[in-house]
Amino acid sequence: MNVLKTQLTEGQFRDRLGRLCKPMKGLGRDLSKCEAFVYEEKQGRFWLGAHHGAKSKNPGLSADRIEGRFCAETDGTVTVSYRFGRHPAWLCLYIALLIWGIALAVSVALDWTAGESGILSDGMVSLFLLVFGTVGLCGKASERRALEAHLRYVCEVDAPTEESLATETLHGAEPRLLDVKEVYPLRLVFGGREYLTLYGYAEDGDSAEMLHAAGNLLCFRDPAQIRRFCDRYGLEPAEETETLKFDSPATELSSPSLILNRWNRLSLMAEALGQPFAGDEEIHAPLRELLFTRALPASDDGDIPLEEAQLSEARQVLADAERLFAGFRFWSE
Repeated sequence: MNVLKTQLTEGQFRDRLGRLCKPMKGLGRDLSKCEAFVYEEKQGRFWLGAHHGAKSKNPGLSADRIEGRFCAETDGTVTVSYRFGRHPAWLCLYIALLIWGIALAVSVALDWTAGESGILSDGMVSLFLLVFGTVGLCGKASERRALEAHLRYVCEVDAPTEESLATETLHGAEPRLLDVKEVYPLRLVFGGREYLTLYGYAEDGDSAEMLHAAGNLLCFRDPAQIRRFCDRYGLEPAEETETLKFDSPATELSSPSLILNRWNRLSLMAEALGQPFAGDEEIHAPLRELLFTRALPASDDGDIPLEEAQLSEARQVLADAERLFAGFRFWSE
């Protein structure tokens, strides 16, 4: 068993598990085509898996998963112990294939001993079953590394810091942005840190995209680096830099226009990362429509504050910021 000593209380651990992963019960239409970490938790035990979207080579629930438990220590903090396992449905399938392969291999060996012919095809099938079943039981190292890294992030063992972010630079990856000429600098503030990035609009003026590469969002250390980036790729940055502070006091979230701005940026970040975003789920569509209506300059309602229930729902959506901002990496010149 692997052990993680956290500085979280039981309530904080449960909260982060619920915000940074999706419950298994939510794997319906909203997540059927999305990339997401999913979990189940009951009476101090939990399992953590991955759901791959339709764009993945192997869409659906991963066979690899983490099986763990958490318990509170005398100082109130939580210790998490875990091991790697396999989803029972996949495990049964791989065991069945392995048994079938062994039985077929034994049959081929007996036929060969008896001098019978035509056993080559059966031998190839048995070899395939044995290899496929063995590899399936062993699991994928990359899948397990991803699951373990996310669990450590949930436990705040590897929570991003100013120093660690400065060393996380993306090397050798070609940046991707919409085929546009003009781009817009964006300054995002979250967790006490600043993220300078770019976004652009397609020719139709409706589709927007954040700067990204190799499954990561790209940011810059200063405006001078943005200018060098734009010169290198023939882009024309707008003169003014838009600033959006996700660390603003919660009281400011009563403004529909401020919530909508944060909502839209997080949606773009999730799309660039290829990850699900709570604000894109159908259940939150009515609130987004309300925000859009009230944020319109010509709206009769104006910028009327939200009711408490609506504000609580907005906070739930915007809580995805912690997970999405972890996807930023500095551009390497």
